[in-house]
Amino acid sequence: MNCTLIIKLLKKITRKVKHLEPWEKGSRKTAGQTGMCGGVRGVGAGGVVSSAFCLLYKLFTLKLTRNQLNSMMNHNHVYVRGLSLLFSQVHTTSPAHFGTGWILI
Repeated sequence: MNCTLIIKLLKKITRKVKHLEPWEKGSRKTAGQTGMCGGVRGVGAGGVVSSAFCLLYKLFTLKLTRNQLNSMMNHNHVYVRGLSLLFSQVHTTSPAHFGTGWILI
């Protein structure tokens, strides 16, 4: 894997990410919805996906190594650490990777 790509992505995370929520604030219109879809995230309301979740998707496409993920978890920027924890949580619980020994110690 190209290490410069990871470094560029870390710089982009520190520059662009302002929160770790899936949707940009104010981009989802839930006022007119009623019933079961009224307060459910991602159901029928649309919205703009946040920078954090776009970059989280990019992390999944890069196929990070254990050392790269550990260095992200020890990074000094709070959102880099947060995205690395979200990555590890989804990665270790997804059916495709379940039981592959990807537990971080």
